Amino acid sequence: MSTHEVSEDQFWKMVDGVGWPDVDIDSAKIKLMQLYDARTMARFREIFQRKNAELSDAAAVDWCCDSWDDTRAHIVGLGQVEYERNLLNPSLIRDRYHNCEFRESFAYCLPFSEDYDLLSDSAYVKRLKDVHEFMSELDAADPDDIPPRLYRRFDEVRELGRTLLASNWSEAVRMYHAAYGHGYADDWPFKNWCGYLIPNIIRDLERYRLTPQSNG
Repeated sequence: MSTHEVSEDQFWKMVDGVGWPDVDIDSAKIKLMQLYDARTMARFREIFQRKNAELSDAAAVDWCCDSWDDTRAHIVGLGQVEYERNLLNPSLIRDRYHNCEFRESFAYCLPFSEDYDLLSDSAYVKRLKDVHEFMSELDAADPDDIPPRLYRRFDEVRELGRTLLASNWSEAVRMYHAAYGHGYADDWPFKNWCGYLIPNIIRDLERYRLTPQSNG
């Protein structure tokens, strides 16, 4: 898009382009990031929030909960025709909320400005300082203070950390899943040491940096 402004017609065309609700959320977000820059998406989000507020006003409710947010986002995600149908008949909005007839959540498809950084190496390089500090903590640990089953995994996580520090992203992702399974962080054994620092980096690498759609 050549301008950062988003007209009403453009807004609804962008909504339709997402393909909600039959879409993978991560893929939808990447697609929007590829088609529109961060400033355009910021303008889109402003209109999206206004549409959500208009639905609340029409329904004459001031609920504040995730399900209500998801309901309104879902209606907007279904497009202009459904949105206007609900504005004209606000009972449809309330019924959808009470019947849980929505998917969580169209709002997750909309990238923030910081998401765009994740398409390139720079966002990950900034986080490698924390990985380096974690590695230093491992090296300084007293084996007598560490449960043996955890201590036996120190070498594998050191190797993973070295691979991340070398910015060898694909190999780091492969190593992570080979050691800790294909889930996000269920089998990550170092929660008490660095929380979810490394699982979060791996997840973002998979979602953004290594996706075929990435332009990083």
